[in-house]
Amino acid sequence: MRIRVAFCWILFFGWVDGFPQVQTERAFAHGFEQIRYFANEDSAWVGYEHRNFRNPAHGMLYLVQSLDVSSVASLQVVPRYHNVPLGTFDVNGRKFQSTLPAFISGNRSAGDVSGYRIHVRFSPDIQARFGNFNNPVQAKVNVLLDTKIFLGHGLALYSGVVLPIANNLDSQSNNVRPGPTQLQYFGRMAAGHFVFISAGTFFYDRYGLDLQYRKFDFTNRLSYGLEAGITGFYFFPPEGLYTRSMNDLYALVDLEYFFPSLSSSFGLSAGQFLFLDRGLRLDLVRQYGNIDVGLFVARTENGTNAGFNLAFSLFPGKILRTKGIEIRTNEDFRWEYGHNNEDVVGRRYRTGTTRLKDFLRPYHSEFIAGQISSAF
Repeated sequence: MRIRVAFCWILFFGWVDGFPQVQTERAFAHGFEQIRYFANEDSAWVGYEHRNFRNPAHGMLYLVQSLDVSSVASLQVVPRYHNVPLGTFDVNGRKFQSTLPAFISGNRSAGDVSGYRIHVRFSPDIQARFGNFNNPVQAKVNVLLDTKIFLGHGLALYSGVVLPIANNLDSQSNNVRPGPTQLQYFGRMAAGHFVFISAGTFFYDRYGLDLQYRKFDFTNRLSYGLEAGITGFYFFPPEGLYTRSMNDLYALVDLEYFFPSLSSSFGLSAGQFLFLDRGLRLDLVRQYGNIDVGLFVARTENGTNAGFNLAFSLFPGKILRTKGIEIRTNEDFRWEYGHNNEDVVGRRYRTGTTRLKDFLRPYHSEFIAGQISSAF
């Protein structure tokens, strides 16, 4: 009777914390945020966000281990991003799908962001290339200290500071300067349709507007999307801020297919890269769970480039965690190297936040099921 009464309150007033307070506090102490609970007789839905895991399967397993759900016959976990529910994972059936119950997808009280900590994140920013005989390796190494403050349903302010370490790659001064700073919005337009919009400053000395859209329904092996941006050049020397007008249009469409037996994705992007450079790029990404290894080749009007990229969580992860703040290393550090270090071929700016297609890729239902099966 108590569960049915609680469910009626949910239908009218939105998220209700149905777990005993001690369980909610335990999950929060383990790094989970925005913990919400729905119940309907012997079924339950648990909403959460955990920003330390780049592999969503690990977050789902950790959540189930952190909570006592022995009295629940059917458990659905609902991972969130920017306080927006992505889909539902059936723990018993080990299937992740993009559909959401109406009492979750239509719930706007989830705009409450009081369940978030302030995260302070450390990440290296490394650019390197092979130089000449006298200077065989040229590199620029910085440390990025960033944070994200959530403002509402899908809305956040992202900012940071760049701490220079060494630079023999270019003529940029080694002054402490603001890092990428943006107003960001993540939205779930419908089941399997996602957008990410950023306005502000980016890496590679770009500022402007960035738009990403992706059709990714978690069970279909084929996904597609659009990335577009209008940017200009900005420079932050010790003397102040210098900018040029926003006149550089960047627009790409892409298709990607997931091969579950190989835990690999093959993608093709086409369109206009930075600096009016038009062409194609092929990507092959092998997902190992905690690390992704990729190969790429690009052919554009400016030339040809090929290389590799890596994505992984930085050690040690959590450094300090309290009720209000967490200090940690980057959960999704990415680095790419191309053999052509003379021409600007297929260049894309980085925003400081994982690209939408890279973020969604490990949420494919077959990948999550494989990761969970390998854990037992």
